[in-house]
Amino acid sequence: MISSVRDLTRYFRTLTSASRLRIVEQLARARDELSVGELAERLNMSQPLVSWHLRDLRRLELVRIRRMGRQAFCSLNRERLRHYQEMFAQLLSQTAADGPVTAPPLAHASTVVQRHSQ
Repeated sequence: MISSVRDLTRYFRTLTSASRLRIVEQLARARDELSVGELAERLNMSQPLVSWHLRDLRRLELVRIRRMGRQAFCSLNRERLRHYQEMFAQLLSQTAADGPVTAPPLAHASTVVQRHSQ
């Protein structure tokens, strides 16, 4: 379970970027592959910036890249996306089966905040 939590942490951390979420959205809407140039145009972003974000999505295997000469074509790896969704659902169902998680008392939380603000 610990490795799945690590994987999910990387997944959600990667998708906290609005730009990467927009890339995933555009690829999900596309019927076929999109070139990096097409993505850049649709998102009103520079091509190097799109490539930079694609690198992180590719590390998670959420995006497939196919090269043809100097052009790169991208597609959403829907199977991998489903994999992360299933891992998250499994984690939630397992947590629910383990019982409610109790949060630390509010007084403790304010002490922690005070320590870090100093």
